[in-house]
This record gives sequence, C-alpha cells and structure tokens, in this order.
Amino acid sequence: MLNTFDKIRINNIYKMLLEMSEGRFSFQIERNDIDDEIEALVVLVNLMAQEIQQTLRYYSQLNSPESIFQFVQMIFILDSNFQIIYVNDDVMNHLIKDKKEFIGQSFIKILCDNSTHDWKRIADKLLINNYYQIKKKLHFQFDKDLTKEAICNITSIYHKENKNQFILVTSFQSKTQSQFIEDGLSLTSKILSRNTIQKKEKPNILKNEKDIKIIQKIHDYILQHLETPLPSLRILAHNFGTNEYKLKYGFKQLYNITVFKFLLDERLKKASLLIENTSLSMKRIAILTGFKSMPHFSKVFKQKFGRSPKAFRNMSGLH
Repeated sequence: MLNTFDKIRINNIYKMLLEMSEGRFSFQIERNDIDDEIEALVVLVNLMAQEIQQTLRYYSQLNSPESIFQFVQMIFILDSNFQIIYVNDDVMNHLIKDKKEFIGQSFIKILCDNSTHDWKRIADKLLINNYYQIKKKLHFQFDKDLTKEAICNITSIYHKENKNQFILVTSFQSKTQSQFIEDGLSLTSKILSRNTIQKKEKPNILKNEKDIKIIQKIHDYILQHLETPLPSLRILAHNFGTNEYKLKYGFKQLYNITVFKFLLDERLKKASLLIENTSLSMKRIAILTGFKSMPHFSKVFKQKFGRSPKAFRNMSGLH
C-alpha cells in the first residue's frame, strides 16, 4: 500500500509523462535523497526526456524548418540582499510567469530544493567578495512539481561611486520557434486571467518635483543605512532641506507607508533575505540590519513572519 508521499511521487511521474506525450521534453522531476524503485523511475524518466529532447533537436536541424533556432538569454539582476530587481522578457517567457512574480522576490524562492544549498554557498561568497564570479547549474521552479534547469553565470558587480553591490545571474540556451510560440501563448493566457487592482487617489502633499526628489533621497538614505539608528523626523527632514510635515505626510503619500514602519519593514526584509540566502549567524544578521539586541530582533521578526529567525531558516530550507 502506497503512503501519501509515494502517491505524490507517482503522480509527478504521471504528470511528466503527460508533458512528454504532448511533445514537451524540457521539464525535469525534482529529485530527493530516497533510494528506492520510485526514485529509480524518476531518474529514468528524466534521462529519457533529456535524450528525446536532444535527439529531436538534432533531427530538426537536419530535416525540418524547425531547425531555425532562436536563443534565450535569461537575465536576473539582484540587489545586495539577493532580492530580484530586474528580469528580462526571456525570463518571463521561459519560466511562464509575469514580472510581478519575480520583482521583489528573494532569488532563492524561485529555485528548487536541490539548488538552494548551492545558492547559499554562492551567496556567502558574494557577501564577502565584491568581484566574485562563478558558473553553476541551477534548477528553477516551473510548476509545483516540475523544474527547468539552466547553466548560469553569476557575477558580482560593485558600483564604486554609490558603494552598491549588484548581482547578475544570466543563462544562455537555444529554443525552437514552436517552443517560443507555445510559451508565449501560455504566458499571455496567464496574465489575462488575473484581476487588476485599482489604485486609490491620495491627497497631494508633494506639490512639486523638488519635494518629490527630496523624499526619494530620504527613502534611498534609509535603505543604505539600515544598520544605523535613524534620526528623529525633524532632524532627518532638516538634513535634507525640508520640514517634518512634508517628510511625514509626503513619505506616506509617495510610498503608502510611514517612515518608521518602512524602516522596520526593510530591516526585517533584509534580515529574512540574509537568513534565506546565507549561513550567517543570527547575531551577525541582527547587527547588519540595525537591531540592538537579539531578543528585540527575535520578537519583531516573529511578529512579522509568524516564526522565530531560527525557525524561519529551517522552513526556508524546505521551501
């Protein structure tokens, strides 16, 4: 009698075979560490898909109009907290997701379990080296149970003037014309099925471009100094050539959040990204994100994410 976990694994094989029966061979079933007959079937199905895909590509190059290949270059740009700030169109088309599902997301969240350990080791090195580069095969989440793999170049880019680090993740591979059409139709259908949310109008506190630029500078200042105490609103406003009223209500108008709530959220966001993507100690992460004590850090982190920093790290390892 199969247990629930084995039934899921059998169902994954069934889904994979259905995809192959419809002519899609670029998927893989995510592996686990269990050594049994079901896992042996998973290995065989994955290998079969790869062999068929390579054979069909070779045959199409020789005998079919499908031999006209296009090329896919996926590009991800991450900030220093390993948060996705840019993806190109090929990422959306290849993984069949729209931009909203990537921007602001922790990079590790779009990877499969068998790639998270590799990514954490890379992230640890990226933290201590502004000019780090490596090539690594990563598996991206495509469906709940299926994955897509890509050999990625991961490069750290350091901006000397702004003292900011960015991380560039790129991959390059070929696709046939029909694959492009199929993926494009899937993405379009997915986007059209979503409901759009209307934005509410806000009172106009910021009446000119100068005021807006000042608030934006304060916003950027906060992001660049998360580890240091924030001055009072009066002093902060004075330092940037505005007044407390415009800072307090203008910031809320522009970003729909108060200054201090924004500061706390960004500190916690950075902390969660460091916990997910690195092996740094909790004490070190608390210091890097501006928390004066571990008890305070643990308390507000649990209030935000529903679990302690340690439990959050354990859960993130399991996706």
